[in-house]
Amino acid sequence: MRVHGDSPLAAGTAHAYGSVQMFQEGAMRGILRLFGALVAAASLGMAAGGASAAPISVSVTSKNFITGPGYGAGGSELPALADLLNVSFAANGATHSAMLDINDVLLFEFGTVTMNEQLISAGETDNLGVAAVFSFIDPFAGLRLVTATGTATAGLVSDLDVDLTIDWNPVLVSFGSRGLLQINMNTLNFRQPDQALTQFASVTLLAVPEPASVALVGLALAGLAATRRRRAQSSVCR
Repeated sequence: MRVHGDSPLAAGTAHAYGSVQMFQEGAMRGILRLFGALVAAASLGMAAGGASAAPISVSVTSKNFITGPGYGAGGSELPALADLLNVSFAANGATHSAMLDINDVLLFEFGTVTMNEQLISAGETDNLGVAAVFSFIDPFAGLRLVTATGTATAGLVSDLDVDLTIDWNPVLVSFGSRGLLQINMNTLNFRQPDQALTQFASVTLLAVPEPASVALVGLALAGLAATRRRRAQSSVCR
């Protein structure tokens, strides 16, 4: 609403409008202070790391190995022609679940890896990468991959030296709001033919989601936006 002129009515109206405007500005400052307090409280809650949060359900329902093109059993066994390393990978089909608190670990058998070579040729030392596929249903639904580097040394497998190493790279997995898991797998070292090693995997809960804190910030933002809209509408009506 616009007020023009020097009449007592105009002056009185202007004075009343000024009082309303001062009230609105004071309310706005109060909202801003409340918003700051809410954000600070939310930040403190997040920084606490969820120490008092309820346990999180973690569940892996299926697992699988994906091997690089350097593995196989159908190639030539002649040293000069051999180009496939005969190593077998078998995943465990069991489901693994647990309720985890911060820094708790779900440890389980992922599968078995077996060295089937007596002799490793120079042509069998390439393309030996491996991936492990984890299928989760809790605390999220989806697949996650962990990759490994395979390193083979040409020569007899029956000596005491390490002939094949499969070294895995840990993976961090985010879920929800600020939730964080870490997946690790143990390194495998093969020193003899027909050696079967158990591949273990672990899932560690590093951080839990903070839905309450996030909702608090969202509520404060919504209140601030609504106040600004009302103030903008009041300005248009002047």
